Amino acid sequence: MKQVSELFRIPSLVILLVSRLPSGHLLAAAFGVIFLVDVYWFSTQVASVVLFPMGIGFFTGTVLGGFLTDWTVRRNRRNGPVAILQTAQFTFAIIAYLGTQIDWVGMPETKNTDLT
Repeated sequence: MKQVSELFRIPSLVILLVSRLPSGHLLAAAFGVIFLVDVYWFSTQVASVVLFPMGIGFFTGTVLGGFLTDWTVRRNRRNGPVAILQTAQFTFAIIAYLGTQIDWVGMPETKNTDLT
């Protein structure tokens, strides 16, 4: 436990951890199924299957990001983790923009008219 508390004495790590809290992808993971069910009228099962690739992406990104961060820290101990986080944040911003601000054709209106 002492080793973990010592980590919080590193200012750049504290900044990295705090900056991750308001990230929208955490909300998408937590409320994605509810959003698809309430807004697009997906069944819970279909919404879960639709979001399954996001879970795989989270897992893969975490593992690959860990390896990439370790490699970067070995090359640049002072700025490596910050550079990785900034790259991840900008990449997420670009992907979020493309996913939310462009009207991609192909998302069918699946409004459930049988609400009785």
